Amino acid sequence: MAKMACYCGASMSNVDCPSENVLYVMNKDRVQSALKYNSQITLIDFITNWDSLKDAKKLFISEDYDFWYCTQCKRVYQSEIKIGGNKLAVYTYYPDVDPIDKEVLFSMQELIVFTDIEEYDATEKDPPTLLADFISSLSAKRYFITDDGSVVYAYDCENECVLFSYHSEELMEIPSSDA
Repeated sequence: MAKMACYCGASMSNVDCPSENVLYVMNKDRVQSALKYNSQITLIDFITNWDSLKDAKKLFISEDYDFWYCTQCKRVYQSEIKIGGNKLAVYTYYPDVDPIDKEVLFSMQELIVFTDIEEYDATEKDPPTLLADFISSLSAKRYFITDDGSVVYAYDCENECVLFSYHSEELMEIPSSDA
């Protein structure tokens, strides 16, 4: 459990469950790989890297990132905890987006993005929500990231337009206090 201060001064926390400040962000390729491995995998097994079929740990999500969302200014923080220090990337919300060619957008890496609240609601159901069903319920918006990771676009599938974007503001390496 942790707390974090946003640049805007707002306090973010993952103490409450579910937390309005926690995001799940992953490459769509990882999701598809997990579904190819086991089309009946549940959302909770996928998130916790557990393989119920073999009653063993299975690494579906290799990135060790935490994502924080500020409800005040809508910044997103990507935190990577490593031995010897941490990395922190900060993404700023931009409601106005320059036009982008749909073909260019769809050629980018697609991300799956959902909130801790959405995850909590889905995993509290009995029987557990299947990953495939959960992902299809998120189909109103699609997210795409540029090759260099500097911009993330949110695409509205119904209206066929980019709604907003996030631009990389800063990348910091924070040495650990015992390094």
